[in-house]
Amino acid sequence: NYGDAFPARTSASEEFPVDVIGKSEPVKIDERYLSEIIEARLEQIFNKSKEVLDEIDALELPGGIVLTGGAASIPGIVELAQEVFDVNVKLYVPNHMGLRNPVFTNVISIVDYSANLSEVYQLAKSAVTGEKVTQSQATVNYQPEVAHETSFEATEEFSVPEEENEAEGIVGKVKGFFSSIFE
Repeated sequence: NYGDAFPARTSASEEFPVDVIGKSEPVKIDERYLSEIIEARLEQIFNKSKEVLDEIDALELPGGIVLTGGAASIPGIVELAQEVFDVNVKLYVPNHMGLRNPVFTNVISIVDYSANLSEVYQLAKSAVTGEKVTQSQATVNYQPEVAHETSFEATEEFSVPEEENEAEGIVGKVKGFFSSIFE
């Protein structure tokens, strides 16, 4: 709540307690001092990243830089990154209900990646690692049809063969687990 990547936007009079290892009483720190520490560390990280990106001319590519993850929520980080990298910088925020915070970007990416792995990849991985690939039953979302003016006399029951039910495997379990947590 007190951090900012630009100390000039903070107050030196706003103080808050910070627990310090080895001391029994919390130490009072002002908001500006904390922001100076944050700015220094972020500049250090950005400058090291910039050196590596400059070596491969990555900053010459169109599109700029996209910041994401928990630290990307720090106020002023986008402006500081633009200052250091001298390119367009954007903040990515996931567009999932209940997960609209950069903190969730990594877990959403991992779940999405795992859910989209092909069956061939999973079989190849199991052959290399020796792990047994387990398959779970797929859930079928049945949505009843809305009655229309024309009616049909006969309807067929819908059933999924067991082989198709087993298609999702561990990927389906992981995807189902995370979707049940975040919905």
